[in-house]
Amino acid sequence: VDLFEEQCKKTPDKTAVVYKENKFTYAEIDEITDRIAGYVHSKGIGKEEVVSILIPRCEYMPIASIGVLKSGAAYQPLDPSYPPERLQFMIKDANATLLIADENLLELLPDYSGDILLTKDIPNLPKSDAVFAKPSPDDLFILIYTSGSTGTPKGIVVCHRSVIDFIDHFTEIFGIDNNDVIANQAPFDFDVSVKDIYSAVKTGATLVVVPRRMFSAPAELIDFICDRRI
Repeated sequence: VDLFEEQCKKTPDKTAVVYKENKFTYAEIDEITDRIAGYVHSKGIGKEEVVSILIPRCEYMPIASIGVLKSGAAYQPLDPSYPPERLQFMIKDANATLLIADENLLELLPDYSGDILLTKDIPNLPKSDAVFAKPSPDDLFILIYTSGSTGTPKGIVVCHRSVIDFIDHFTEIFGIDNNDVIANQAPFDFDVSVKDIYSAVKTGATLVVVPRRMFSAPAELIDFICDRRI
């Protein structure tokens, strides 16, 4: 969180996130994520607690995640393609009391009874003057679940320190800086998505979220990569 905020001060007008025709600068992302963090905090959610996120591929993959992290809480990315029973199990297992979701996906969780923040309402969230503790290196960053192919899905806890260690190593090897454009093609609930998102926003690069339709269209994906100068 500190490294992201430092980057926002360095390159406020640089494009941070792109999805289709939607573009956001670092300054814009910083403000939106502050509002999300304030909302999460207003629900009494903070360190070592989990906020579930159920959204399609869109600009809110990085935005909602960073907003939750700023509040001190961790996030649990959920894949809308999973069966409702599995999604319900994961939310219950994480003891999540707040769900950030696309309105069209709520039917996948008919038994969820906690608070809900719809993505359509995020742009209208009020500014928050609340003061709350930022996460420390050993606090929970993300809760990712295994596929469950050999039984019940298992939650894997990853802390801030582990993510930063990995991102530092990755960006050094590939020489990533604020001149780069990085594609996020990995599913939101897959650990590779963590690499894509945070190696971009930590270094001031531009993150381009790849539309889902291109997952099975290699020729279109190649053209997309060239057009976006990824």
